[in-house]
Amino acid sequence: MYRAVAFDESLRREWDLFALSNGTVFHTSQFRDILLESFGYRCAYHAILDGDGKICALAPLVVSRNLGFRKAGVSLPFANYLDISAVGEDARTAAIQFVQRWKSEKGLDYVELRLKNQTFVMPEWDEQLQNFTFELALGEDEEKILARASAGCRSSSPIAIGFPPGM
Repeated sequence: MYRAVAFDESLRREWDLFALSNGTVFHTSQFRDILLESFGYRCAYHAILDGDGKICALAPLVVSRNLGFRKAGVSLPFANYLDISAVGEDARTAAIQFVQRWKSEKGLDYVELRLKNQTFVMPEWDEQLQNFTFELALGEDEEKILARASAGCRSSSPIAIGFPPGM
């Protein structure tokens, strides 16, 4: 029902339209270009196509070696999180299954998917919970927020400096 195809220029327009409507700027081909041209990464971007040949999920990965020289596929450096961009649960599952097969075919030691709002349970995958994100709901009143912060926290906050008119 689904098949994976590697990114190529003929997919660029459809890829980016899909990425921007179902994902983030990190899913786009322009971000791929930055990774290739500025950092020399080896990108392994794949689209998951449905039976009609339409993109229904994206699997943007970068292949590199970690500090221990293990060969890894990462769901993108420079992005703390990158949920799988997909039109539905079936397409998302197809993308995850593709990544697992691709890991074996390419001889990778591991693949790291940095998911934020998505979870899945598959026996082939291990969940790593050593990284966390702390969120603080900010109110509309700046004075109340600052009043709740400790003096040390307030003293290390950035200070806005204004210039006199005419400078």
